[in-house]
Amino acid sequence: MATEPQKITFKGILRERNTWLVFVIGFAAIIFFYQFSSLYIILPDNFTFSAIASDGWYPASSPQEQLRPWTNGDAALRFSNLGYPLGNDSYELSINPGRGYDDKGNPISPVTVTISMGGQILGYIDTGKPYANNKIAVPYALLRENGPDPTIRIASPTFTPLGDTRKLGVQLGSGELLHHSLFSPTIPPLLLIIGVPLYYMMCAIAMRRWPSKWGGFLLNLSATTVLILGVGIFRVFFIYMFLVAFVTLLVLLVFSWRRDIAAWWSSRQQRPSDA
Repeated sequence: MATEPQKITFKGILRERNTWLVFVIGFAAIIFFYQFSSLYIILPDNFTFSAIASDGWYPASSPQEQLRPWTNGDAALRFSNLGYPLGNDSYELSINPGRGYDDKGNPISPVTVTISMGGQILGYIDTGKPYANNKIAVPYALLRENGPDPTIRIASPTFTPLGDTRKLGVQLGSGELLHHSLFSPTIPPLLLIIGVPLYYMMCAIAMRRWPSKWGGFLLNLSATTVLILGVGIFRVFFIYMFLVAFVTLLVLLVFSWRRDIAAWWSSRQQRPSDA
């Protein structure tokens, strides 16, 4: 005769070997994906730019400024979750600041733009050819010193156009922070080294408690999204990818408390009585 179903406790789940195996897999996965170079495409008026543009940028006051936003003379681009690249190589910053052209087709007040990181100057750009593509090396050593979220500053003299009250620096047309090779040995940020394996362990616990195939599919999809999109390709998106994955996981865990659908209830068979 069967007794009332008994629930499997969290302590019981944590004692299972597979739970810790998933933790190890999550740790190995975050290390593996971080060995591939991250790519930051900086296009104003898109999601990437809005995510990495830190301080020093004026809100767009016209459609043209949406495509080429103005700095206030000292603006920053923050590259989130870049990690700590190893070795003596460098990333390459491709950037094209400028001030545009006047009515006669001449560059507006050409200036010299200073690109720096952590107080160290990386290079200078002359805006005599507005929006011309310029490439500046960003050494690994400097990225390590300012990691895991290094910030590049764009400094220049300012001017105030007629009919405008703002002190304008330069406009940014577009840019990229990239590496010349796909493979780039990198130590991930400590928060991710701890957070991603724990997230995978929580996925394993949710799978243990949630029998639905759709639940498993959503967990696997969210975990894959976190690593491939959030870490392996566009690390600036990681926080958004992780948030989506975490909410999905949280919903599944909450539903797993419903006894009628949960997989964490097991039936124990009572021994036949001697009587």
